[in-house]
Amino acid sequence: MLKLYGFASSNYFNIVKHVLLYKEIEFEEVKNYPGASADYLQKSPLGKVPCIETEHGFLSETTAILDYLEETYPQKPLYPTDAFAKAKVKELMKVGELYLELSARTLLPAVLMRVDSTDEKKRDAKFVLNKGVKAMSQIASFSPYIAGSEMTMADIYMRQVMSVTAMVCRSAFKWDIAADITAMPEWLAMMNEMDISQKIDADKTEDLPAFGAHMMKLAKSQ
Repeated sequence: MLKLYGFASSNYFNIVKHVLLYKEIEFEEVKNYPGASADYLQKSPLGKVPCIETEHGFLSETTAILDYLEETYPQKPLYPTDAFAKAKVKELMKVGELYLELSARTLLPAVLMRVDSTDEKKRDAKFVLNKGVKAMSQIASFSPYIAGSEMTMADIYMRQVMSVTAMVCRSAFKWDIAADITAMPEWLAMMNEMDISQKIDADKTEDLPAFGAHMMKLAKSQ
């Protein structure tokens, strides 16, 4: 049986988990918090989550895992068959990752520890985030799904991108960033109502206290 390593508070873990649940792939969750052991580094060389264990070996990096799952378990496909349409889905995912999630993530340590970031770091993040908002408003269709009439990998990916991005923007800037992306609030409401989304959110809520305690312990040990 496939194993998924990581923790329920991780948005990247939850992207892979959502895909596994959507495709109805049997899997086992193996909890692994940041601060990788030597044993885990044999599975994920950089200590990153998620990581999956397959019959062929271990695989890390979220997009690599998603491509593997799509090709190995073609039931309920999440990429279009048309080459250009598939590329557009991947474009949406990459814009969300680089210009929204990763920009917001630079401020995440300060948000989680409830301390102020430097003005320079906040200014740099806001600059890139604004570019991401403009780009996403231009290339996403939200009709009703992010890439068109059918749900794709971009919907699952972007929902978790926005979970971190929106939290950071609320905390650091008092900014409802989703409201500035054309039609995103309605799309988020639709995605949030899905049974799989609600299960993932419930598991995340349950995990947050343990994750917070782990991070505090890790910070004190450094």
